[in-house]
Amino acid sequence: MNKKVIYLIIGIIVVVVALFAFNKFLKKEVIEEPLIVEIPVEIPVEIISVNNLVVPNQAPGTEIFIERVLLKTDGNGGFVIIHRTEDNNAGEIVGVSNYIEPGITDNVTTLLNDGETVEIDEVLIAILHGDDGDGVWNSETDTPLTDDEGSIIQVTFTIIDNLEDVPGFEAKL
Repeated sequence: MNKKVIYLIIGIIVVVVALFAFNKFLKKEVIEEPLIVEIPVEIPVEIISVNNLVVPNQAPGTEIFIERVLLKTDGNGGFVIIHRTEDNNAGEIVGVSNYIEPGITDNVTTLLNDGETVEIDEVLIAILHGDDGDGVWNSETDTPLTDDEGSIIQVTFTIIDNLEDVPGFEAKL
């Protein structure tokens, strides 16, 4: 056989072997990272064992935004009652939320009573009340809920003119 053909065949064999070897080398160097899929975690309603309330400072108007309500699942649900303050205590009731089921409830909007508005620099108190079992607000039978230490669950908040000062407000838009 011709020397040129033999060199050509040997050259092709060397290239093919080199490609296989290089391919094996590359496969060993590749580090595969596991695929991480974020799955939203929801707290099962059956494990809510505390009552709590989150109400941020907010803008003036005729409604109050309640960020989160936690009501024990072994209870009857409840209401968030909005009070004006008198001498740093709960005064006149200016708004009552709709009935809130036991568990976690986010983004509750409570309309103020007819004709009521809240103004800049006004300080209000939101108090969490338990329902007596009928699903209807009754100031005499739907009493304020307390924490483990016996303190009424309440949040004092202020009506402000610049919501950009409220941490995380942009996320609520």
